[in-house]
Amino acid sequence: MRTDFISFQSDDKLEHVVKTFAKERITSAPVFDSGEFIGVVSEIGIVKYFTPKRFLFLWKKDKPTPIEEIKKVTAGMLAKKSKIVLRSNQELLSVLPYIVARPYCLPVIDKGKVVGIVTGDDIVNFFLKEFAKGEYKKELGEVTEEVTEEVGLKMDTEVDKILEIVKRERAVPATKIAKELGLSVKTVEKLGEILTKHHVIRVEYSFFKGAILKFPKL
Repeated sequence: MRTDFISFQSDDKLEHVVKTFAKERITSAPVFDSGEFIGVVSEIGIVKYFTPKRFLFLWKKDKPTPIEEIKKVTAGMLAKKSKIVLRSNQELLSVLPYIVARPYCLPVIDKGKVVGIVTGDDIVNFFLKEFAKGEYKKELGEVTEEVTEEVGLKMDTEVDKILEIVKRERAVPATKIAKELGLSVKTVEKLGEILTKHHVIRVEYSFFKGAILKFPKL
């Protein structure tokens, strides 16, 4: 699950929701009302909301788009209560069928509170990251006689921190990441190349800035 996620309040307007979807490159997010989880707003949910007959009268041929009416729609009106919720201690294989069957995020709830969300993209990215880590450990094994557990855990942490920085900055030079994490530029570039190979991020090279790690465009 991801614990750092975008969410909306029930009175947030549709305009804010769709602009946030575009800016953050997401397709769904949980909605809260006074701290209480009330459902999920999604792209497909927005489309379905305007499909029923009660809204068709708004869309008339040769008439302008009814923007003023659309502006009145809020996240709370769009939120759909999820029949399926996850728990953080559930095994991955047990929840995969629920995630695959729904084109929107599923909330992870512990002790009555939403502690994270899970989407199909999160599952894919999880495996891509694990594959990348495995490949890096294999390469370490070729350099050193034995890859210890300590080295493996340290590398896992480095990968996670690099991904956090790239997601935050969207595009960041390897030199800046190296300075922030106390790593060598060569190590950051190597990890960047492996993560690029597994389509987790992209690495581009600039004559002046060297390697630049970028968050991939969808």
